[in-house]
Amino acid sequence: MVKLGDLSFVILKCLPGQRDGALLWYQHFVAVLDSKMKLEVCQELPCLLKCGSGAILLHVDDLLFHGTEEWATQELIPHLESAFKISYTFAPKHEGGSFEFLKRLHVIAPNYESIVIHPEAKHINTMVERFAVANGKPAKLSKTPCLQNPMHFAANSPALSDWMSSEYRSLVGISMYMAQERYDIQYATKTLACDLKAPTQASWTALGRLVGYLRYSKDFAFQMCKTQKGQMFMETLNGVESERTENVVEVYSDSDWNGGTGFKSTSSAMHVLNGLIVHSTSRSQKAISLSSTAAEWYAQFVSSKHFAISDW
Repeated sequence: MVKLGDLSFVILKCLPGQRDGALLWYQHFVAVLDSKMKLEVCQELPCLLKCGSGAILLHVDDLLFHGTEEWATQELIPHLESAFKISYTFAPKHEGGSFEFLKRLHVIAPNYESIVIHPEAKHINTMVERFAVANGKPAKLSKTPCLQNPMHFAANSPALSDWMSSEYRSLVGISMYMAQERYDIQYATKTLACDLKAPTQASWTALGRLVGYLRYSKDFAFQMCKTQKGQMFMETLNGVESERTENVVEVYSDSDWNGGTGFKSTSSAMHVLNGLIVHSTSRSQKAISLSSTAAEWYAQFVSSKHFAISDW
């Protein structure tokens, strides 16, 4: 709903300018802040800005900043307030605290020993409620997100109705959004997405398994504990702290092999920086692997090729 004077309008189509609105805002914000305190923009990740003794992560009009309290209170905040209307929250290092960023609650432990990120609950609630309405009853609670043999379980299963197919695609779309930060549902979501074109009753059953798992895990959160520079992933798992002079990037990859079935295998990978998982993927391979060795090699090659770290 948009108001113009005393008139109200409902936007039915995307207006020209909405597509580049975020870019124009970004350019304006960076230009204004750069005029007040010299910025350095990360080439690999332009939304990451370095300024003085601190850094800013910019997501449209939401900012996550890190630096000394003196820098924040005497430089960053005054410059922002001189040009924009803002509200902000501090999480002091020695005391810890909490704040919301991108509608997710971040809880900081004292001395930055750990950070716990609680996902937005509305997406899980939406999936649970909509599935129950379409299914006629709620999904059963499940401790795992995927069926034992999920790949192409729908060989001879009847197709869903047009309305149920629409609900299936919508619910899987919500799951795809959540899977970006929920490593535990990435494979199940990817498998369900394979049936978006022609979902069947078996596809719906598999979706119910995922929804049941989301009910079970609705209070799960993502925790990142403090590590040392150059620490290895296995050292983190075993509680060993090792500090080195350089950052360490590790990539762990794996695959399943669907050779002989005519279906594409799945590549998965965990990207680790200084002992902490920072990115995860689960994707169908672009080619049909003729052996398990080829599937493993393809998973490793693609996972390493598409991950880079900047010295910035």
